[in-house]
Order: sequence, then structure tokens, then C-alpha cells
Amino acid sequence: MIRFHRQVLLSAAVVAGATAIAVSCGKKSDAKEESTSENVTKPTGALTLMAGSLQSAGNGMSSTTALVTDDGMTAADCGDHGEAKARSGEPTNGSSTELSRSHVRYAITHMYCMATTDTKAPDSFPGAFTMAGQLACLMEPYLTFDGQAHDITIAKATFQSCFAGDPNADEVIAGIPEAGIPGKLTAGLGSQNPINGTSGYWDGGMIFDLSALGMTLKIQLKDSDGVLAIGINSPPGDKTIPADAYVASIDKTNGVIRMEAKFQRIRTADGDGSNGWNRHTRIRIKGSVDDNFKFTKVDGVQGIYSSIWSGSTPTSALTQGFMWTLNGTDATGYASRYYPLATPASPELAASWTPVVNACNGKATSAATCTSTAPELTDAGTSYVMIPGASDFVNAEDWYAATNKLTYDTVGLTQ
Repeated sequence: MIRFHRQVLLSAAVVAGATAIAVSCGKKSDAKEESTSENVTKPTGALTLMAGSLQSAGNGMSSTTALVTDDGMTAADCGDHGEAKARSGEPTNGSSTELSRSHVRYAITHMYCMATTDTKAPDSFPGAFTMAGQLACLMEPYLTFDGQAHDITIAKATFQSCFAGDPNADEVIAGIPEAGIPGKLTAGLGSQNPINGTSGYWDGGMIFDLSALGMTLKIQLKDSDGVLAIGINSPPGDKTIPADAYVASIDKTNGVIRMEAKFQRIRTADGDGSNGWNRHTRIRIKGSVDDNFKFTKVDGVQGIYSSIWSGSTPTSALTQGFMWTLNGTDATGYASRYYPLATPASPELAASWTPVVNACNGKATSAATCTSTAPELTDAGTSYVMIPGASDFVNAEDWYAATNKLTYDTVGLTQ
């Protein structure tokens, strides 16, 4: 079987998985009507738009008065995978060039880098949507919105076109025969949506079965209320190998972008594909947004990020982990907290995550302590961390199934 290999990312994100995508930007009505918007019928454009919106939000962070004055963040502060890089003379994370996670500007810089760097993989915000756009590109020429399953063949030339310039896809493309790869594609608008046509929420959907590559791609789309929203899910059928789920929405009128992502790579039973880590991100950025869903100004940032690691077998114990929380505006300063996992044997206890940093960045008016407060970890809040086997653990696939749109105004650990 041919499989994608995007380092540890592309293979885990889509192989033997399913993806769902929602798009929204128009006016909502109580009566469900079939939408013919290109954001519904041609999802690659919407995915590209969302990636650009997220990057503009990140770039807006670097141009706020407070953060420029205090930190002067630029692309030079970011690594190829969206990590925060150490500047000359600053401490690093081990032997790498990554900035020490206990540094006072680590959280704000990591947030900035994950938003601005397009990695074409889920280790950055725009990268996740760029990767999904490459995959959606494979099916787009063959879409017929009639609610029926159609046998198709994805030509090798289509793979080459959709992944042009991406060396991470060279291996899989080289293994595709000239005649192409067989697949099955079902797409429909309104009640013919093959995924959830009776919900009254989605404008359309499609199921892309590419079994020859061990992949199923599911996409749902919505177009309403001046909001661009995209949700992606790549669940394994048996929930025992890696699964990803992420949702983002940008509200043009109110100038808010939200994104939540769960990347589940610690498998729960024997199977292919475990990379031994789980990550969870939840963000909200506030500012001003133009008609193209691009930020022209940012004046509020909230975020939480956690990452845990284990061995490569299902019974492996956790070996390490960390979390940061972030909250602030130009007026209040940007407060952050950093929690390394000091006791991996009991990650469900807040006491096992020893707080190392309670920092303040970007206080424009003075060097005084921030008047904003970053979320503080509690025992209940450890449910955010995606601890395998914990009583409150929610599989990424199940979380996505229960999530349509993001509405939170405050980023917290237990919402």
C-alpha cells in the first residue's frame, strides 16, 4: 500500500482517516437552501483563504504597538516547523535552536510562529489548512453534486499538480502508476449531503474514498453570516491509530478568529502510525478584518497549547509534556504561564505540572505587571491535555463529531 509520508505529520493526519471541512460566509436563513457558492463547490479556495487569514492574524500580532515595543517579533524568530527560535545569547531547549520554553517570551513567540509559518502540515495553523487544501485539490476536478457515489480515477498528473513544489509528497507520487489511483466520490448539496444532510446546518458535503492510499476524506461546507469557518477531521475507523481534528472560524464583522485543534498521535491499541504524542491548541485573536478576511489590526490574543509524549507502544507511559497559557491586549499587556510536566506518572493532577513562568509581555505604557491574567491550571483543567486512559479523555474524532462552530469569547481550560 502506498502511503503519504509528511515526516511524522502527513501520514498520521490523513492516512486511513477522514476529513470534514465547513465553510461559511454569507447570510443564514431558517429555511435550508442549496448553496452554489464556490466556497461550497470548490473547497480548495476556502482552505487557501483560511490559511491566509490565520497568517494575517499572526502578522498582525507582530505589528501591534505593544509587542513591537517590547519584543519586536519577526519571521527570524520562527523555525521551519512553527517553533519559537532562540535569539543570539538566549537559552535553548536542549541542543536545538528552539527558544527555552521557560523563557519569558516563549509563549507569545510560539503563538506568533504557529500563526505566521505555513508548514504545509498541522504543526502550524495555516499549514494545517494548506495541507488539507492539497488533499481536497485531488477530488475537486471530479465533483458531481447529486448525492450518488461515483467511481473515479485520480490521475498521476493530478497528484503532481496538487502537490507541486512540495518535496514531502515526492515519495508517494513516485509510487503512483501512470494510469492513476482508483477511488470513489460522493458529493451533495443540502439534503443530499452524504455525511449529514438532515442536520440543517451544512450547505453541502462530500466523501472521498481513496482506499488505495489507505485514506478517506470527508468534507462538509457551510456559507453564511459573513463568517468563514472550516473544520477538519481525520479519524481512523477503529480509533486506535492517530486522529486529528481542527476547526477554525473567522468573523469578519466582529473581527475575531478562533481555532481549536486536537492532534492525537498516541495510539490506544496496536496499530500502524503512532508517533507517541498528543497536542491540543485553542486560540482566539481579536482585531479588525477586511472584506477579504485578512486582519488589518490585532489588539487581543488568547491561547492555550499543550503537548505530551509517550513511547511508541500503546502501553507506554508518558515521558514528558508541557503547557502554556496566554491572554492579553495592548492595553493590559500579554500575560502567559508555562507549565512543564514534572511528574509524568500522574498528569491528571495540576500539582504534577510545576509552574515555572508567570510572564508579562508587550506592556506598552510601562514595564509594570500585566493587568491581564493567563489561565491557571487546576485539576479539572488537566482534561485539556488529552491524557490517554484518563476518565475525562475525549477522542479527537468524538470531539469533532460534537463540534459544529466555535463561539467562545474567553479561552479557558475546561470549556
